[in-house]
Amino acid sequence: MRIGGNVNLTQATVMNGLSTSNFYTAFVYGTIDLSGADVSGGISNGAFQRATVMGNIDLSRANVSRGISDQAFRSAQVAGSINLAGADVSGGISHNAFMEVNIEANLHLSGADVSGGISDYAFMVANVDSDVDMTGANISSGISKSAFQGSTFNGALNLRDADVSGGITGSAFVRASVNGNLDLSGTNISGGISQFAFASAAIGYEFSLAGADLSHGGLQPGVFLGATVGGILNASGARFPNNTLPIQMLYGL
Repeated sequence: MRIGGNVNLTQATVMNGLSTSNFYTAFVYGTIDLSGADVSGGISNGAFQRATVMGNIDLSRANVSRGISDQAFRSAQVAGSINLAGADVSGGISHNAFMEVNIEANLHLSGADVSGGISDYAFMVANVDSDVDMTGANISSGISKSAFQGSTFNGALNLRDADVSGGITGSAFVRASVNGNLDLSGTNISGGISQFAFASAAIGYEFSLAGADLSHGGLQPGVFLGATVGGILNASGARFPNNTLPIQMLYGL
């Protein structure tokens, strides 16, 4: 399928969701606009797999409450941004949903409800040429199961003030490369950071945990095994179990 301009589904009702390769290998010369749409059945089963979109994919404020999963955007090429800011993705992002995707601008999840978590290779070996913005997002089930394994972010990865109370675990960012800052300042990560979450990751500039809440799970040994941080590791004002900074925090750096 080739579309010479935009696909406008603004505030449309697609309650059964997008699935079964709706846009599989499609070539869209403009933008796909689903802002404010009801896609409550979710986005799954290769819906945008291997699609090429020369503009943006806009799902801001959309209801995608069953989540994004099952290779929904796998290997898609997006010349602009993917925007999920303020969207209801409460079913989570999982199962290779954005695996191998190439986004030439930004990935926006600021203020989104992703309470089902980000897991199961969701963004494995993805490439984002600019920033990933998850500021204030609800990711309360946590980030786990190699969610961002081997991904490259040429800008910043921003989770400032997000709720990641389920923790960051299960090799979530193993071998990931963030060429800008990794910002977890003010974030609720009360479930802690564990299971080699950032092992062999490369952070280009600052890694900030300033003011973050790690009051229950803390930082377990090996979470930074083999990792490199090009700037400072800032944990000023962060809350750790028993209000003590674990000596194993820097193990492996």
